[in-house]
Amino acid sequence: MAHQTNDSLVESLKQATEGIVYTSESDYPFEVIHWQTNGEPITAETIIKKAGTQKDIAVEVIDFSEFFNPEIPDPDWYGTQEKAEAARYKKLMEIFRHNLSNIQVYRLGEIEVDIYILGQSGNGDIIGLSTKSIET
Repeated sequence: MAHQTNDSLVESLKQATEGIVYTSESDYPFEVIHWQTNGEPITAETIIKKAGTQKDIAVEVIDFSEFFNPEIPDPDWYGTQEKAEAARYKKLMEIFRHNLSNIQVYRLGEIEVDIYILGQSGNGDIIGLSTKSIET
């Protein structure tokens, strides 16, 4: 599969996340991120700078496949709505895997955790999603 252009990829991510939320102690929508970086690698420092967050914030890096694991089968108790949402998440994972490299999940903070699911496009820009998780 050929890589999408950055604009096309951003639009695909917007469509794929429309109406779905990240569930923790509260539900938060996904927001599409597109940071032009001139090929700067994705690092915690880059994300902190681009996100405009405090420099001494706690950062945890998670492998993309641990955050969105497509190998986990849908539970038997899933109804039609849950199965449809699971299928949307699997499509979202495909968009990431087919269009981005160096995909990682960055969790910034504690209790109110900012989550960044990011990869690099063919020209080095950082593209992905952000959301929030409440963890008390």
